[in-house]
Amino acid sequence: MLIMREVVQAFWKHSIEILGVVNMFLTICLGLNTLILNRQTFKMNKENQVSQERSQANKIALWRIDKEHYQDNKIYVYFKIKNSSNLPIYDVVILDVSSRRTMRLGNLREYYGVNRSEIQKDYLLDTEANHFAYAKNLAPGTFEGYLEGRGSGMGATDDFAYFFRDAQGITWFRSNDGKLEKVGSNNAMMKILNDMNIMASDLSAINSFGKQS
Repeated sequence: MLIMREVVQAFWKHSIEILGVVNMFLTICLGLNTLILNRQTFKMNKENQVSQERSQANKIALWRIDKEHYQDNKIYVYFKIKNSSNLPIYDVVILDVSSRRTMRLGNLREYYGVNRSEIQKDYLLDTEANHFAYAKNLAPGTFEGYLEGRGSGMGATDDFAYFFRDAQGITWFRSNDGKLEKVGSNNAMMKILNDMNIMASDLSAINSFGKQS
């Protein structure tokens, strides 16, 4: 009987230890599962936030149209811009850039800034020309405009990149290959434009598009 009692006690002791290990294992699994769910929820919330933030910006599109005119030995190239949202956009600045390069926020100054290197001088944004167009605001719809181009040559032609501010007050930049980048504020945009020798007074003096088509 004594031996049997010891066997039973040992059995229950080991059973309790095993149950403790199992309980610890289940607790760890539950914790890991909760952590994974929290990370997935955070990721989904972040993606939803980004999607919501970009909701209007993703509805703005610009393209070059097969139309141009010459005046005083200058070529003017035409474009259309479409605001497919139901709200206006503001401070739209369209830049004429070379199709030879993909323009990003990070390299605009490199190729068009006043302090660019000598090797990039062929990308000069002529300060005597208006290689940009500006509109204070654009309502929903499609609009046509133009700006002074550089013409085609050396395997390149006129292309477009542009800034605009959405109804949330966020300023965006879309490159000539369609990539959308967040600038943040209009002050940040103006700092970039100033480095390209485009001042606020230059923008207020020109409004070369806004004709709804």
